[in-house]
Amino acid sequence: MTIGAGFDYKPSLNTTISLTGGAAVWSQFRFDNRDGIEIAEEEADPTAYVGLTVRFRF
Repeated sequence: MTIGAGFDYKPSLNTTISLTGGAAVWSQFRFDNRDGIEIAEEEADPTAYVGLTVRFRF
């Protein structure tokens, strides 16, 4: 499960700056063999993320 938020800033008509952040608070991975039999299951620790995007339109 991922929880996050973000916002956009438009300094001009053709430019957008986006900032996002949040955390992946729960992840579970299951590993199966080629016959579909589970061989391992792991839970990942919570992980934070931050993203910055700049878009220019012509």
